[in-house]
Amino acid sequence: MPIRNPGVDTTEPRPLPEPAASGEAARKTKVRSGSMERSVHTDLTNGKVTHKFFLDGGVFGPVGDFRLDDIGTVLSDVSDRRYTILPGDPLSAVATMEQTAGFDREDWSARIWTYSEQQATATEFHLISRLKAWSGEELIFEEEKAHVIPRNGM
Repeated sequence: MPIRNPGVDTTEPRPLPEPAASGEAARKTKVRSGSMERSVHTDLTNGKVTHKFFLDGGVFGPVGDFRLDDIGTVLSDVSDRRYTILPGDPLSAVATMEQTAGFDREDWSARIWTYSEQQATATEFHLISRLKAWSGEELIFEEEKAHVIPRNGM
């Protein structure tokens, strides 16, 4: 991964190239097809209902992986969101989101994985977040945070 040199004696950012003229779409090639799933599942043993939204292509839509041809970078983004509740018990609700984004080029790759979860009690919101980052196959960063926030009547 490129690293900015803090010892460079400059106060101005480097000039950026002019953007391509409008109407010129970025050239890209599909590397792998994506998919999308929206489903509702009811566990018949306990009544728990789970709404699932899975998107292989992430914020780009169900496009899978694609390569930006001008720079040779392959982008991937997969997200899985789930909302679970026991009907009649609003405090059983759990919302989770897991997302992975990948960036690959000839001699380097980077990947980010995130997970977040939200639940509540009658008096508090409980939030969990997890983050992992890889450079190639090496895990270079990992963090988990938990927050408890008073509901203050909400």
